[in-house]
Amino acid sequence: MEVRAGYKQTDLGVMPDQWEPIAAAEIVDVHAPICYGVVQVGQDTNGGVPIVAIKYVKEIASAPLHRTAVALEQPYARSRIKGGDVLISIKGTIGRVGVVPTGFEGNISRELARLRPREGYSAEYIGQQLEADATQARISRAVVGTTRLEFSIATLRKFEIPVPNSLT
Repeated sequence: MEVRAGYKQTDLGVMPDQWEPIAAAEIVDVHAPICYGVVQVGQDTNGGVPIVAIKYVKEIASAPLHRTAVALEQPYARSRIKGGDVLISIKGTIGRVGVVPTGFEGNISRELARLRPREGYSAEYIGQQLEADATQARISRAVVGTTRLEFSIATLRKFEIPVPNSLT
C-alpha cells in the first residue's frame, strides 16, 4: 500500500509524519500509574465512596453509582479517580472508554483501568484515540481469556497510542 506524502506507515497503521506511537505508561502521571480498582465493592452504603462500573463509564456524572463503605475502599486509594482521568474497561466487556467529569471524586471497580494523563496530554484526545476503530481492533487482538475476557494492565501499559510530536 502506498502512503501519501506527509504520512508514514507504522505498526499502528498510517499516521502523520509528525506523530509517534507512545506507550500508555509514558503518557500518564508518574505519581498515578495505570491501575485497576476495587476488587469487592460490598453492599451499597449511604454516604459511601462512589464506584464507577463498566456500565456507567460514559455516564459518570448522571449514573446511579454504587457507593461502597469507606473501609472497603481505603485499601484501593491508589485507584481513586478525579476529573480528567481516562477510564477503560479491561475485563468482560473490553474497550469501553470514558473521561471522568470535572469535580468528580470516587473510585473504580476492578473491571476498569485508570489512566491519569500527565501534564500536556488531553484526556479527551486519549479517550478518542482509545475509542477509535483501529485502536479498538488492536485492543481486541490483545485480549486474552476464554471464559472471561481480559485486557491486562501489563498489556495496557505497553499499548501504544498515536501522539503528535508537539506533545512528546
